[in-house]
Amino acid sequence: MKEVKSQRKDMERHFVQVDKRINLLEKQFDNVTHGFKLLEQVIDKLTQSIEQVDMRFKQVELHFEQSDRRMDLLHEEMRQHSEQIVRRFDKIEQPLQKVDQRFVKILQHFDSLLETEREMMQFIVKMRENQDRLFKEIAGQEKWIKVVTGNVETEKGRTLEQLFAEALSYGLKNPDIKPESIRLNQKIEDLDGLLFKKPRYGEVDLIAQNGKLIVLEIKATAKPDDVNTLSWKVELLQLQNPDKQVQGLFIAMGASEKVRQRCLEYEIELVD
Repeated sequence: MKEVKSQRKDMERHFVQVDKRINLLEKQFDNVTHGFKLLEQVIDKLTQSIEQVDMRFKQVELHFEQSDRRMDLLHEEMRQHSEQIVRRFDKIEQPLQKVDQRFVKILQHFDSLLETEREMMQFIVKMRENQDRLFKEIAGQEKWIKVVTGNVETEKGRTLEQLFAEALSYGLKNPDIKPESIRLNQKIEDLDGLLFKKPRYGEVDLIAQNGKLIVLEIKATAKPDDVNTLSWKVELLQLQNPDKQVQGLFIAMGASEKVRQRCLEYEIELVD
């Protein structure tokens, strides 16, 4: 009889430990749920911005739908893990008169719960990493949309070069683009008759990297003449900088066929 009482006390201590672990898991679930709510708020905000852009941005909406489905799948997996833990705990609460026969099995259940807890913690860490990655991707998309639509506003404590660098790094899939490589509103002039008989003036936006100059032209609504303008700027800069490689980059969402043909004609890269 004393041995049974001792075993029951051990069981009660184990139950308390299980309760604590389950409470800890519930708190972790609450934190993840809060993260989901924050993510949904950010996605809603971005969706409002995307509605102002033409049909070309439907691809962005599809991306968020896919992200929502992934989050739903992750949430369902967590719910299933939680139900498994509850079912296992219910089995432990069966009548204590069977303790002698089932004590070993219950200890095995504890080992299984510990393993499940470790798996859940790893799963939560992975989800948080994915959530951080999604936030960064959404921020990059938002900046890219602002730049290509001309809706550029500086944020407190940040420069236009920083905004352009982050947007172009995302939109051009080039993580090496840094604020210090961006040169906005650079004066360009042909006073020596390199291209034109009369003096010609203008401004260019540049990406300067590794001895290479990329001349940017970003248009929300592009016309073939815009490509012509970019072409002479590229040619003039090349003549003025013979030691560097100069390339033209024309960014125009939903560019017309005429604009595409003009870019091909002048060997200017088009991003649409």
